Amino acid sequence: MSAGRKFDSLTETADRLGVNERTVRRWVSEGRLTAFRLGPRMLRFDPEQVDRSLFREVPTAAQPAAGGRDVT
Repeated sequence: MSAGRKFDSLTETADRLGVNERTVRRWVSEGRLTAFRLGPRMLRFDPEQVDRSLFREVPTAAQPAAGGRDVT
């Protein structure tokens, strides 16, 4: 970890994302988020890296096929 930068705890990251801590742990195990392990259960997260990971995951709205119609 880089000196002088703030890294968030698991609880802080979950609160900021509005999800449960188990969800954040699952996302780490799935590779969706990167965490720094400081022990068997202690994780730290770079907030900028978390934001980049989540923005990469944002799905785009479906577009109707050419000549098709939007049924939403």
